[in-house]
Amino acid sequence: TATVGGGDTTWSALVTNALTPGQSYEVRVTAKNATGATSAVVTQTLSITTASVSLTGKKVAVIGDSLTYQYNATDGTGIGSTDIPVAMQAAGWDTGATFVDGWDGRPIYVESNPGNGTARAVDRARAAQGEPDYWIFSLAGNDFSLYGSTAAALDGIEQSMGDLFAKLGPSAKVFWVNLGMHDGGPAAWVAANERMAAVVAARPNTQIIDWHEYVTTTTENQTGWWTDGVHMTRVGYSHRNAFIAQQAAAKAASFG
Repeated sequence: TATVGGGDTTWSALVTNALTPGQSYEVRVTAKNATGATSAVVTQTLSITTASVSLTGKKVAVIGDSLTYQYNATDGTGIGSTDIPVAMQAAGWDTGATFVDGWDGRPIYVESNPGNGTARAVDRARAAQGEPDYWIFSLAGNDFSLYGSTAAALDGIEQSMGDLFAKLGPSAKVFWVNLGMHDGGPAAWVAANERMAAVVAARPNTQIIDWHEYVTTTTENQTGWWTDGVHMTRVGYSHRNAFIAQQAAAKAASFG
């Protein structure tokens, strides 16, 4: 909600992948307030363009926790490694160019954690396809359990991100997916998103993919998306995967 002309105005957003690049679209918008009064129709013409960077031949590694693994107990747990590459290809990434490593319970960076630590996942990505052109990380939800307080967890998240970025090297191109629930999530998650955004802003070649903003503002009906407020059904994950893949494709141009 924003104050415009002395009154409160609720802003809405619509995200769609059903538009054709190079085509112009006329968009008409009207609004209705709580009393039923309707605004005048606002008309605007939009031109859809493609990103200025080619994704042909570009390799991408997607590393995350249970949301990348696609944990849920209802309709196909653990199939992120199957579903995410499909979403990436649909967004314009090359077939076979996506490496996926999701693990339930994974924190941002634990060098000494054998097998499922983020450091090991980075090593596996490099061993599987050489140095990726882009990295996508979706982490931080599990880091709070490693610390005794939210303040300590936020400092730990910042330190762990720094350690991870040091392992990747200064030239690595990174997308960082923040934390999001349809109801906004706990205050600790909101604070973590703010801290992670500050860390990302301070590092070149790094972009936030704002899952929090999308899932709390989308007009899409989220019935059937969620299993426990954090984890999702396969339908929910398909929306999440598509959003991340499309955002990464669109933002890749910002790296030059």
